[in-house]
Amino acid sequence: MYVRTLLFILILFNPQAKAGKNDFGDIFNLAIPYVNTIGEKNELLSSSVLSLAQDHQGFLWLGMNNGLMRYDGYHFRLYVHTPNKNSLNGSFITTLWVAPDGRLWIGTLSNGISVFDPKTELFKQYKHQPNNKNSIANNRIEAITGDKNGIWIGTNSGLDHLNLKTEKMSHFVKGNPSSINDNHIRSLTLDNSGTLWIGSWNGLNKFEPKTGVFESIHSHPKSKITLAKKNIRQILLDKRGYIWLATYANGTYRFSKKTDLEKISSSNAVTDIIQANDKEIWIATSNQGINIVNAITGKKIKTMSHIPAIDASLNSNDLAALLIDKSGLIWIASDGGGLEMFNPNNSAFRNLYHDPNRSNSLTNNTIFCITELKNGEVWICNNKQGIDIFDQTQGKIKNLDISNQKVGSPEDRIVDSIVQTTLGSIWVATQRPALFRYWPSTNKFIPYIHNEKLLNGQINTMLAEGDDNFLILSNQGVFRVTPKNNDILQFLDPNHLKKEYAQAFSTGAIQADGTIWLASLEGIFVIPPHSKYLYRIIAKPNEIAPFSQLLITDLLVDENDTLWVDTNKGLFKLDKRIGNSHAEFIQFNEIPATNGLLFDSKKNLWGPTKYVITNTKQYIPLGRPELAPIGRVYSGNSIRTKQNTLLFGGSKGILAIKPSLFKKWDYSPPIVLTEVKVDGISQPAINKIINLTPHNQTLSIEFSALDFTAPNLNKYAYKMQGFDVNWILTDSQHRIATYTNLAPGEYEFKVKGTNRHQEWNNKIITIKVNVAASWYQLLIFKIFFICSSILLLYGIYHFRVKQLENRKQELTDLIIKRTIDLENKTNEATEALEELVKTKDKLIESEKQASLGRMVRGIAHELNTPLSIIKMAFSIIKEDANEVITNTRLKPLGQSIANHKKQTLTSSCELLESNLERSIKLVDTFKKVSADEHCSLKKTIFLLPSLQNIVKKSSQENAQHQFDISINCAETIELHTSPDAIDQIISQLINNAITHGFKNQTDGFIKISVTEALIENKEYLKIKFEDNGKGITQENLQLIFDPFFTTDRSSGAIGLGLQIIFNIVTQKLNGTIKCQSSKNKGCRFELTFPKVN
Repeated sequence: MYVRTLLFILILFNPQAKAGKNDFGDIFNLAIPYVNTIGEKNELLSSSVLSLAQDHQGFLWLGMNNGLMRYDGYHFRLYVHTPNKNSLNGSFITTLWVAPDGRLWIGTLSNGISVFDPKTELFKQYKHQPNNKNSIANNRIEAITGDKNGIWIGTNSGLDHLNLKTEKMSHFVKGNPSSINDNHIRSLTLDNSGTLWIGSWNGLNKFEPKTGVFESIHSHPKSKITLAKKNIRQILLDKRGYIWLATYANGTYRFSKKTDLEKISSSNAVTDIIQANDKEIWIATSNQGINIVNAITGKKIKTMSHIPAIDASLNSNDLAALLIDKSGLIWIASDGGGLEMFNPNNSAFRNLYHDPNRSNSLTNNTIFCITELKNGEVWICNNKQGIDIFDQTQGKIKNLDISNQKVGSPEDRIVDSIVQTTLGSIWVATQRPALFRYWPSTNKFIPYIHNEKLLNGQINTMLAEGDDNFLILSNQGVFRVTPKNNDILQFLDPNHLKKEYAQAFSTGAIQADGTIWLASLEGIFVIPPHSKYLYRIIAKPNEIAPFSQLLITDLLVDENDTLWVDTNKGLFKLDKRIGNSHAEFIQFNEIPATNGLLFDSKKNLWGPTKYVITNTKQYIPLGRPELAPIGRVYSGNSIRTKQNTLLFGGSKGILAIKPSLFKKWDYSPPIVLTEVKVDGISQPAINKIINLTPHNQTLSIEFSALDFTAPNLNKYAYKMQGFDVNWILTDSQHRIATYTNLAPGEYEFKVKGTNRHQEWNNKIITIKVNVAASWYQLLIFKIFFICSSILLLYGIYHFRVKQLENRKQELTDLIIKRTIDLENKTNEATEALEELVKTKDKLIESEKQASLGRMVRGIAHELNTPLSIIKMAFSIIKEDANEVITNTRLKPLGQSIANHKKQTLTSSCELLESNLERSIKLVDTFKKVSADEHCSLKKTIFLLPSLQNIVKKSSQENAQHQFDISINCAETIELHTSPDAIDQIISQLINNAITHGFKNQTDGFIKISVTEALIENKEYLKIKFEDNGKGITQENLQLIFDPFFTTDRSSGAIGLGLQIIFNIVTQKLNGTIKCQSSKNKGCRFELTFPKVN
């Protein structure tokens, strides 16, 4: 009885025993956690990361075999050795340690120590100097730790201590029983009491500062379990007081004050050790990845290792260092695998893959369907190897290869869907398509007798109904299979009662009363209970549906028998169905769908890329921060197991989610400045004050929220108080604030950020920015300048007033003098003006007389010739008449003399008549010189018809000449004037062009253009008369408007035509006339006169 009770108590309180029973049948435990690789290959200086540290600001530091790097979530900043005392003194870094004052201590393989000060961003170097006892004992540094009083340094030549106050170096070497037991120091740890634990090539030492005595711990060579000659690489003090020791080639040990030294099951080649949580110790190895052991029992739980075929696994099994950062993330450094990150908060997510090196894994990564049978087995169909079956009783996966069943064509070996009916029969649909029933007793697949009815369309999924019946959703419609009757029924179109509804259906769901809901590219369909018809659901006009306009990815019925519809435009739930063809849906959210949607035990919704808390409608996206993508998820490829594990199958394996383990990421990351540049030159970013000189022009500040899980999702807001009015929102791609030419003064730069869920951090980082003023911008200078300016202005004012007074007196005297002079000049000017008026009158009279003289001379000249001819003809007639009278008195005239006299009298009379006509014409022309003598009464006319009549008349009068005339005049132009004046002007210009311009020319051309103009608010008309004749020379151009000026007097011209035009335009029309011409380039006359005269 006592033994039974003891056994019962041991089993009851044995965590491993309880855990084993629960975990043994859960497929979740076969899945592997997701490890995220950080940085691209070209970002890291090397793939060999040997040590890790996180400083007080939150930056992650990487020690590598060829340099040092700092990671801010977006970029890696590189530090390498250069020949400079303020640089890193060596590139092969073995250890990193952050001191309480924020400085980073860096140990190297052969170059001593570098200390990075973030306040100056400079390095201080410590090296071994053979002749200097105050230097470090050896340049090979393997461990560094310390407190505010001093730094402990593990070298290859013993243990050193640096007093920070005195800068004095103390050395501790092997040599007496109370000292260290080996000089090759490999690990150092200070506990909370100040005790120093020292790991070396020869075990473990403890140093008590109060006594100054070293003690060898569990390192006696003759002990049963001893650390003697064990190379202790790392020392861990866990939360329960245990000390864990990682050795280079002898595995892991632990002990406490109350327990003896014990060896822990792990790989022998241990490189680092951490406590991941209260229950787990993670042991990094150089050949097995990470051994995870129970923190209480010390038993190995599992191993995380590199799986070549799986990207989500570790990159390498050769690990160098582990680190838990302030947010709880676990960082993994490997020798050859670079840097990786594991989020313990993501323990709810794991992945199942095909691993060719593991028998207990999937046989293929492309998953077409997942089904859980009533006995707890999970059947997984893939695209090559038939069906994988997870047996919960053994916790293993076995493969059921359909190819061994001789089921037909190769397509029959690829399973698309599996269903188990309510009575337990198992049916398998293959890609051919074909339907088979599986008989567990014989392990055989038997073809369904009505497979010929399924040959026309691929089977997408199958749904179990009551009474052992099930539905087949295919590309050619929906079928109901009734196994007990060996019957198969295809549902019909209610609009064509005998026509089968042959279209593709991808997914479906069944409510408790037997109502079947189906989805296709054409929308949602329903099969009422006991019906053989498919009814298409038609939504009301005011709803977002019809669903034919949306892409439906999944249908799901919850525990309350409510239908949910997942679409590319969001999630909907059924409110009520009205009849067979109408339903009302309520939009739950607008989050785009993903194939596969499941409820967990708390009625929250999960998908491969999203999590929705239904009672608050909170949406949490799932992605790279939490889980590895599984590619395309096919319909009918998600289930919730009896262990409440959610499985989603895709083209890249299976995603397993344990909702009970999910914790929302609520870390509030610190905001840091990652880089400060002044005029393009980097400055220390940790300083809280930035001082700018008057000559600095540009300030750039880069910042980061140190949430390393998904830094690309972080948001930011910044503001330069005193310059920016509002906060400036930005994203992870634009994390630099740049300011140019800030005015002198004091500013405060503020920046805040979010985590990846866009939850703002209440902590706002504030940096003071002081912009110094130039000497001329200082207050004292401004005061001096103002006072000096006032004095100067007053002096200038006083001087100016005095100057003005003197000037005023001078001006007064000058005015008096000028007034007298002006009176004299006025008198003189008055006399001169009177004289000028008299002279003007004389000149005008003289000009009149000269003009009249020219006129008289012209008239006399023009009349003298015809009158002389008349006189001569008259004399001849008179002489002949006297002669005839005298001769006839004496004797009769002879016939010859009579004829001669007759001829003489006839010609004289003709000469007399022609010259009398010319004289009359000359007198008429003289009259036209006066404009009033020719112009008729004024009236309103349209100009274009008048011009056309004038041109027509002139063309007829000059028909013997070859010339063309064009008119460019708007029909609407009208004017109030004398029509005869326009006729006289245009006719005379045409005659002048023909007579003078086109003489001896056969291709004469005249262009008349008329435009309207507004001159000083009065309407004017502009007429341009152009010809292509021989033109006028410059010396004659000045004389053309003078009376009696002509260049062709020999042909009868008298030179009054242009004089008449000039008088009509200037006197009658109150206008102007100008002429432009040159020899052999034609003439252009421009006439401008008012439209109303």
